[in-house]
Amino acid sequence: MGKADTTTRCKLTAADGSTLGVTVTVISVDGKKINFDIKADDTPTPAPS
Repeated sequence: MGKADTTTRCKLTAADGSTLGVTVTVISVDGKKINFDIKADDTPTPAPS
């Protein structure tokens, strides 16, 4: 089960190797229903050369 105000960071990797950070926060929990806030970083990290 989720716990309100819990936050985790994830990293999405595109096919070209560039990455984008994402923050996921549990907003509320109601039984088995968990509501999330998902925010991607404003700027991706370019693929390594």
